[in-house]
Amino acid sequence: MQRPAEAPNWRGPYLHKAPPPLDPWGQPYQYKAPGERNADYDLYSFGPDKAPGGEGDNADIGNW
Repeated sequence: MQRPAEAPNWRGPYLHKAPPPLDPWGQPYQYKAPGERNADYDLYSFGPDKAPGGEGDNADIGNW
């Protein structure tokens, strides 16, 4: 990641250890930019069923 031109005080990148942490079910978090549900980005987990979509307790969990 690089400092955005409009952010002179940027001190990133912010996640210093690699790889990024996993979701509570041991799977990588999903990241999509630009987002489909949010203009900037979507950050989400597929949840306990580990598959896209789902309903109820198996629904995806995200920043929407």
